Amino acid sequence: MSTTLATLHEKCPHTRVEVVDCDLSNMDDVKGVFQRALDRMDGQIHVLVNCAGIQRRAPSVDFPEQDWDDVSLVLSFLPLDLSTTHDVLGPDGGRSFAFCS
Repeated sequence: MSTTLATLHEKCPHTRVEVVDCDLSNMDDVKGVFQRALDRMDGQIHVLVNCAGIQRRAPSVDFPEQDWDDVSLVLSFLPLDLSTTHDVLGPDGGRSFAFCS
């Protein structure tokens, strides 16, 4: 992650970029990540990028349904849903991006 952050700072020197991570298997951590992000960004977030992933290996035809649910629903959409509760993107709106693997 530090390489990505360094690249963003190099390519966008006048844009503030911060990384706030959390353990998506821990609901207390997920529920607190937005306040930590708001605190770090002085209360203003204009773009939210949610990148979630877990490491489980199996051929896709043998991948258990619960594993698909963990990856696609819980890890990606729950944090974005909670972000609306915290009004993370503010009254003027912002953009949120979610992807998972």
